[in-house]
Amino acid sequence: MTHTARAFREIFATQAFAEPSLASVTQVQQAAGMAYTRAVLKLYRDIRVAHRNLPSTHRKLGDGYVQQEFRQHRTAAPSFMAQFERQWRDYLQMLRGQAARGDVLGRSLSDQEIADLNEEQRSSLAQALDEKAAGDEGQLLK
Repeated sequence: MTHTARAFREIFATQAFAEPSLASVTQVQQAAGMAYTRAVLKLYRDIRVAHRNLPSTHRKLGDGYVQQEFRQHRTAAPSFMAQFERQWRDYLQMLRGQAARGDVLGRSLSDQEIADLNEEQRSSLAQALDEKAAGDEGQLLK
């Protein structure tokens, strides 16, 4: 039995849960938050594992961007996190599908996708590209 399942069982077994109260609702929300956090962390790990199949320069860029995005959104609202998680799951499925077919992993952003990025996303992408460029220059100097 997982830690989360055990926490739910303990919460539901308490007498306080039989009579709805603010405390029991808070306990259920906390347990649900733990499960959601675990799911997001597993998604992060799965993406990093999928990146192992990328060429080294793409892997560095991808790993840095994924790490930055997941760190920035640790405290995001649950309504936003559902969309965040869905989009990253779609990305993971794309990588896994390409690997299974033996295709070249990854793809370039279309002009429409770039146009659809908000200012924060553009800034994050530019920062990740700058970090990658700085890393490439450092390798060239060695």
